[in-house]
Amino acid sequence: MYISHLAENTQRQKLLDLDALYNQTDRNFGFGALDKALRDVDVDTLTSILDSFFHHLNNKSKKSITAEIRFKTAVQFVRDISNRISRSLDSETYKKIERQLNKTFSDYHRLHLHKSKQSEVIRALPESVLSALLSVVEPNSALNPFKREKTQWTVFALVVSLLQTGMRVGELLLQRIDAVKSEFSPKQGKVIHWFRVEELPKKYFDSRKRKPSIKNAQSLRNIPIDSDTARILTIYAENYRKTLKHPFLLNSARDTPLSQRQVNDIFAGITKAMPANAIKELENHNGKSSISPHDLRHTCVVNLMRILTKLGTSTDLVHQKLRTFFGWSIESNMPRLYARSSIYECLEEKWSEQFEQVFQQLRSM
Repeated sequence: MYISHLAENTQRQKLLDLDALYNQTDRNFGFGALDKALRDVDVDTLTSILDSFFHHLNNKSKKSITAEIRFKTAVQFVRDISNRISRSLDSETYKKIERQLNKTFSDYHRLHLHKSKQSEVIRALPESVLSALLSVVEPNSALNPFKREKTQWTVFALVVSLLQTGMRVGELLLQRIDAVKSEFSPKQGKVIHWFRVEELPKKYFDSRKRKPSIKNAQSLRNIPIDSDTARILTIYAENYRKTLKHPFLLNSARDTPLSQRQVNDIFAGITKAMPANAIKELENHNGKSSISPHDLRHTCVVNLMRILTKLGTSTDLVHQKLRTFFGWSIESNMPRLYARSSIYECLEEKWSEQFEQVFQQLRSM
């Protein structure tokens, strides 16, 4: 299993997952049993080990998503090592073991750890909730809970960026002041803009205790944005962020890089300022009473999926474009999960009209 291309935090988590697999195997099968079964490509013993690990996680873990990822990491590790070792055997033995491995691991792909229905359904923000959210975070709005104009623009830039790009919070917090790129496109006959998501070069120092990171190699990508979003980020950068010692785009009230904890605090403040009827709608539709940064990613995915589907794009091509846009790996099941969940969505395209209203007010400022 190759993990060198993954972010440091992801590598650490995968190593913890494998440590749990080894510890459980040592307790149930004896010390070194997993390595011996891998070395011998003992498919029957490997199957028993993975079955035992599956039931251990299913009985112990309360967080089904975490347990699911841990089990998939274990399966991927066992399969990769087994395949690698079996290639060194003679041709006939290799083919026989390969057939056994393919059958065994295809069965594991159908196993899921006590997932609740709620965890399988990913919901975008309802139109009325999104409309209220934009009214709350709009600079100079009477509903805006943040008193300083500088903070209002930081929050506005944060929300618009997450909603329009669908970036993960860690990806956005890692981006520098020059992350937004622009050039004239002869083909389109206009200036186009995009967000360049990339790793932080080693020459820059990140002072945050909990450092944001890029999830995987697929997360390195260009995300197209419209001219209004580019204009908002330019206004924020030139008039409110200004010149600072750190290179990051989003800045805190203390002129330090915005942190994950501060983003969570911002969304807690936004939720508190939301009208009661909007929170009620959120509870009825999404089963929750607060808005999180990841809700904006869900909303962006569903909206883009609807646009592509409306254009007559084939399902396979929709999934391919979503993987590229949102930084999912080729084996990720997220596009299918969103497609299934979007059947239950009641989000209308009016949310783009709400954006246009906000942008019109900005143009007149």
